[in-house]
Amino acid sequence: LIEQAKRLDLPVVLSSQTLGPMTQKWTRPFLERALKAADFVSFRDREASRLVLADLGLAQLPAQFVGDEAFSLPPASEAELETYLAPARLERNKPLALVHYRATDYIGSTEKYYPKLAEGLRALGDQYQVLFVPMSYWSHSGDDRLCGQAISEALGTPEWFTVLPECRSPRLIRALVERSDWVLALSYHLHVFCMAAKRPMGLLTSGAYYGTKTAGTQALIGDSFPV
Repeated sequence: LIEQAKRLDLPVVLSSQTLGPMTQKWTRPFLERALKAADFVSFRDREASRLVLADLGLAQLPAQFVGDEAFSLPPASEAELETYLAPARLERNKPLALVHYRATDYIGSTEKYYPKLAEGLRALGDQYQVLFVPMSYWSHSGDDRLCGQAISEALGTPEWFTVLPECRSPRLIRALVERSDWVLALSYHLHVFCMAAKRPMGLLTSGAYYGTKTAGTQALIGDSFPV
């Protein structure tokens, strides 16, 4: 696609990127080739992606730190959200805590952290109805539903913890964040939706991949956002 744009003499902008970590050597020449063809690139983190550029000998490529395009994504309608939440049978007067986690951080398995996460979630049971939102369903990212079920079992399958149906709509997830009172998440885009909706959040992270994204989130937040 980049080569076709170049043939048509069109500018190439790589928008809202996070470069690396490059854990497989064969990816390096492909990344270098794409970046050399770019006229401008924007990053979702302040430092790590620029270090990758420098390592590739491309430190002079015009680049800027920006927010993700997902900031502007509109939420799903109230009717769509109510239909999605129907199986949860929410208590009307109980605050909602939204949770997301997955079985991989794209560097290794995160299953060893399930008991620790469950221990932390246990403290929410008296105050919140906790909803686990499954977002990934491909082998590359693992099945979030299985992750949610494993955490539920580690908790003893309490009534206050619900694993929601698989969600494939980013707009629906954005609406779910807006409905929630508090969010605890591994997913970068849930962090983005929290910032856009001004919802308090806890950042979960492990591994270099999510570590880089979390650093970008923290750089955007500064000291003025409840984390």
